This record gives sequence, structure tokens and C-alpha cells, in this order.
Amino acid sequence: MSSAAVDKRIESYRRLHIYASKSRLYVVGHDEQLGICRILKFRRQDGPRLDVVEDPIVYTPDQCNLVLRRVHEQSGGLQLICKGHGIIGCFRFTDSYYLLVVARREYVGHICGHKVYHIAETSLISLSASQLRVDNMAAADSTAEKRYRKLLLGMDLTRNFFFSYNYSLAHTLQHNHQQAAAATAAATAASAQGVPSSAERAAQSP
Repeated sequence: MSSAAVDKRIESYRRLHIYASKSRLYVVGHDEQLGICRILKFRRQDGPRLDVVEDPIVYTPDQCNLVLRRVHEQSGGLQLICKGHGIIGCFRFTDSYYLLVVARREYVGHICGHKVYHIAETSLISLSASQLRVDNMAAADSTAEKRYRKLLLGMDLTRNFFFSYNYSLAHTLQHNHQQAAAATAAATAASAQGVPSSAERAAQSP
């Protein structure tokens, strides 16, 4: 089995839709190759605690839309606030956390057949219970919070920040080849034992 065949079995959520209710933030990841979706749930709250839960269920797009429709009805409204292609991380300075998202990407080339992108635009989303977008942050924010937020936004990630969804740019070529060989062996063993793929598990879920 080739490494390209192994890659098709790896879940890779390259398109994100981020929704907000009054109490939570929902990050929906779409794997268009496998036709599946996963959901991350962030609680919107002030203070030093980060409360995030990964929904263990692998959804089909139709199932995911049904879940979001139910959340919209039960929470008093669900709003799409951002679209993106990846999560850079969660940050906190003096108050609540922020979610930094790759809002736009640009393809720059291939390494060993794997696509490599660079960040073209980012979006900073507050996990505060009262505010969402940084451009609408309350004037009551402390001076230190404003200063640290400005420093973060002053980092130009669009110049020298590269990433790939299925190839680690942080490891050597030799390491990645070893990992690909191990993944090939594991996929072959799973196939021989009749273990269902992620797409098959999603199709079988209620």
C-alpha cells in the first residue's frame, strides 16, 4: 500500500465553521475527502479557566447540520461568526481566553507529494462570556490586556509561518518516512482484521 493510500484514511479537517451561542462556541471541522465532521465545544466564560470538550461522535454532514439545528433551537440562537482552515492555538493574558484561527491560507508547494500552505490571514476570537470579536472588545479592558493583545496581533504570521495537514514540517524527512511506513503497516493490519474506517464508522452511526 502506498503512502498516498494511507493518507486517505487519516482524518484531516481542512475547513472550519465557527458558531457562537450565548454560552458556547462550536468549532465544526469538515473532512471533505472522507465526508465526515467533528465538533469542538468551548464554553464562553471570563476568568482563567479554559473549558473545551471534543464531541466523540464522528458525524456525516447531514447529521452535523441536524445537531447544529437542535443547538440553535435549544440555545436561543446560533450564529456563524467565522470560517477558517485551522486553529493556531488558545491564548490568555490577564482575563479570558482567545482562539486564534487561520482565516485564509495560500498554497505554496509540495513536499513529498504533500501540500504545504502559508497563513494569509488570521482571526482572533474571544472566549469571553460578553464579547466575541476583538474589534468589538469592551473599552473597560485593562491596559495590560490591551497591550498584550496588541502584541499578539502585531505578530505577522503571514510571512514565515508554513503548515501542512498531513506532513509534519517540524520533523526530519527520515522521521516522516519512518512514520509513513508504520502507518502503512498499521493500516494493512487493520484492513486484514476488518476494522472499519472513519468514513464507515460515520455511515454506521445513528
